[in-house]
Amino acid sequence: MSDTPSDHVLIGNLPADFTDDALKTNFEAYGTIKWCRLFDGRGPEGKKSAMIEFSSVEEATWLVENLDGNIPLGLEAEVSVKYKPAKGQGKGGGGGGGGCMGGGGKDRPSPYAGGGMMGMGGKGGGMMMGGKGKAGMMMGMMMGGQQCTINDLFKGLLRHKVLPGGTWANDERTACISGLPSDTTETDVLKIFSPFGAILPGGVRVNLNDDGTAKGNGMVNFMYIESTQAAIETLNNCMMPDGRFLRVKQWFDNGKGKGGGKGAKGGKDKNGANGAKISPAGADAEG
Repeated sequence: MSDTPSDHVLIGNLPADFTDDALKTNFEAYGTIKWCRLFDGRGPEGKKSAMIEFSSVEEATWLVENLDGNIPLGLEAEVSVKYKPAKGQGKGGGGGGGGCMGGGGKDRPSPYAGGGMMGMGGKGGGMMMGGKGKAGMMMGMMMGGQQCTINDLFKGLLRHKVLPGGTWANDERTACISGLPSDTTETDVLKIFSPFGAILPGGVRVNLNDDGTAKGNGMVNFMYIESTQAAIETLNNCMMPDGRFLRVKQWFDNGKGKGGGKGAKGGKDKNGANGAKISPAGADAEG
């Protein structure tokens, strides 16, 4: 596999039921996708792969450096991310047609007029980085007269590693959650877990069903292990108003490309709960 930086990346170990729409939805959070294509899987598990062309080499490089061996937003397993192998200098900006965003050549339309969204350089688009250190950084949004969204700002800050703590990674600081209600959003998880300590940028994920409801599990990547331990000790086996229990465990690498939950600490009662109980609204908390 080529190590030469390119605006094209190859994504491996995607789910067998992954779709073109899911590819675009899950990976456009990391940069402006100019073109992408999903390839059918081979082997007994039918794992799929994909090729994505981003609007800049910088965006592709961020993906390779930060997502290779990690779990992207919206997925449940680690993926591989590599640069597309070089095939000579004659093809330039990618082929035409096909894939989930179509278009042809370097002048194909992108989601924002005048070039890549928050890319480094190019005409009429990009994040301008000036000065030394964070204090000297300037971010100018020039998007062909279009205003950026707050999500554009967040993705740009995340891509350029401006936010404290760098990027999230699944390690011993990660809390794995299960038993979440079906209407849970990432904002809800952030509200519950942020009081325990700083969470890394992009470090809150809730897995969703096709209809947008929560599958019941998610992950939080804390900046400090102490925050993870405090969240586990407080929330693991917490009884919810409907009588079900919330489970919060520590992530660990089982050596098979997927993380799992490690047994949580904290005292438990005879029913396996740590004593925490959340009563329905209007009910006596001690009743």
